[in-house]
Amino acid sequence: MWSFLLLAFILTGRHCTLSLSTTPVHSSRRAFLKAKAPTKITGCCQSQHQLNRYVRTSSSSNIARFAHDDALAQPVAEDATSNTDSDNNGEILSPAYYKSVYETDDDTTKDDADESNSPLDSQTPWDIGRAQPTIVQAYNEGKFHGSVLDAGCGFGENCLFLAGKQRITSVVGFDLAEGAVATARERAEIMEEELREVDGWWTTPRFFGRSCTELSDGDGEGLLMDDGERLLFDTSIDSGLLHCLSDADAQAYVAQLATVVKSGTGRAYVGCFSTANPDPWSNPRRLDEDDLRRLFCRENGWEVVSVKDAWWGRPSLRGSSQGAFCMALWMEARRL
Repeated sequence: MWSFLLLAFILTGRHCTLSLSTTPVHSSRRAFLKAKAPTKITGCCQSQHQLNRYVRTSSSSNIARFAHDDALAQPVAEDATSNTDSDNNGEILSPAYYKSVYETDDDTTKDDADESNSPLDSQTPWDIGRAQPTIVQAYNEGKFHGSVLDAGCGFGENCLFLAGKQRITSVVGFDLAEGAVATARERAEIMEEELREVDGWWTTPRFFGRSCTELSDGDGEGLLMDDGERLLFDTSIDSGLLHCLSDADAQAYVAQLATVVKSGTGRAYVGCFSTANPDPWSNPRRLDEDDLRRLFCRENGWEVVSVKDAWWGRPSLRGSSQGAFCMALWMEARRL
């Protein structure tokens, strides 16, 4: 009897000791795993947030919570502004202003801005030194192909990016400012020399000076080049040109664009500053989705496929408190 009770006590004690010794091991391991997991997740979220700062597909109300631009207005002389069509959404600046920005006659300014004398280093209040992130994303999504026209190409940043990409057979850029066109040509020559050494994909871009309201002479379809050649394009891109135009010039531009983009298959892509940007605001104009749909309508030869919110890259000195970007709209339209 006593032997049986003693054996039971010994076995019960061993069981309790085993249970007490294993429980802390499991508990400490669970605590360790829980402490490690949030660190990895937090780091991933921070990285993704940084990647999405320039290009984000979201609602305007959501975007407004992420950014407030402290210095949106571009300083201009009084005689450079045109009061035509100016409203609460921004001023219309004269063509003379945009030409003057690219003038480089002042040798002192040249030396200060570009100690290396390289055209790649010059910058305006809107050129960011590389292709717009939204343009890059659209190409990666397969939006651009064939022949591409860049309307208001500036220094040719978007053209040079696309010229080095597959699926692109030709690239043409035009701008009102001859100074911008000259710099774009210099940049293309520099890039072409560099790419010769690496045997990369390259389509030599062409640049010329032209107003966006004078793309065709009305005698036939196609972009009329200086040598008399007429070109039709699979794709046109507008990286901040439309929002610089008055109502009348915008209408003329969209009508002209329809004559140089292929009917039925051609696409037009437009990036413009959005009315989601808060006040105070000076220039250029802020546009909304209704503005884009009124311009790219069936009567003008277009059908809007989509309008999305996006971040638009800006030079670092003209950025907001959250970074060098601005709230914008990105539109795709089909040529009818």
